[in-house]
Amino acid sequence: MTVSLKPIAHQILVITGASGGIGLAVAREAAARGARLVLAARNGGALTRIASELGARGARVVTVEADVSEPEEARRVAQVAQAAFGGFDAWISTAPSVTAGDALVAPASDQRLLFDTLYWSAAHGAIEAARHLRRRGGAIVVVGGAFADRALARHAPYGAARGAIEAFAGGLRRELEAQGAPVSVTLVKPSAVGEGAPAAHAAEEGPAYDPAVVARAVLFAVEHRRRTLVVGAGGFAAGALGEIAPGLARRMGRATPRRETSLALEAQIHPVAAAALAAGAGLLVAGLAYALGVGRDRGPQTRSPQDARYSAWRASRPMRARRAARHPTMRQGSRVVTH
Repeated sequence: MTVSLKPIAHQILVITGASGGIGLAVAREAAARGARLVLAARNGGALTRIASELGARGARVVTVEADVSEPEEARRVAQVAQAAFGGFDAWISTAPSVTAGDALVAPASDQRLLFDTLYWSAAHGAIEAARHLRRRGGAIVVVGGAFADRALARHAPYGAARGAIEAFAGGLRRELEAQGAPVSVTLVKPSAVGEGAPAAHAAEEGPAYDPAVVARAVLFAVEHRRRTLVVGAGGFAAGALGEIAPGLARRMGRATPRRETSLALEAQIHPVAAAALAAGAGLLVAGLAYALGVGRDRGPQTRSPQDARYSAWRASRPMRARRAARHPTMRQGSRVVTH
């Protein structure tokens, strides 16, 4: 299977959840780089305003008011892309806005709605995209989240849905690979993002990242075949700190401003440069250690009186020393018994 992905400027992108947050950031960046766009969301009014904004900048944009958590609606989005541009090269699934809630407090109906909205929006869109792209090749990018790996209060249903999305993306990738389909499936896992309802609580557990940082990861995956891209190692570090000192982690999270870059993401995008920097840092540390005398020969050491007496004893008994060197021995009184 050979996966060939075109530059952004020559691609047609379908973006779901495009009315705000990460989806909107992806749409703006993709339009600036010359891509043709099919934007889908449940908020038709917001889509109209976004299309006018991007169209004024010269972008070619088609909008579809749809709820892709329903399979028929996901199919309709693909049909609109086919009618407007003759198909699409990449399907980008971003999460719609949802409200996080406590597992012990939120009604079961609300938790089911949250799960259905998040999981099925990603699953139905990716399935429809796979049916289309198996023939022409392309990329499917699913935006998941670090909540799948970090258990946070007030986010149990949300994290469960994110975990299901991660498992689905991995399974879909394996199925397409088994079929020899020329389709790249990438899971983008951001930490807390500075917009959206769940971010208000997640900020207590780690730094929030600008949606534009996640958009950079998404568009990189559209052009380069990757299995997973993680945005924001700070969120994972905060999660580890939260296991040790939860109070300190919350205070640090509230004090940390929104971040507009992710070193972890840059290392994944530029792995060779990251490896070179790591090797250079290692050489620098080794050089400093050598300059400070760490591990140097400190010269002869002062011998203890016991060592001196033992050496004198060995020197006075050469025959016994030679026999002891040749044979395993056990001393019993003044005799040497060989076993």
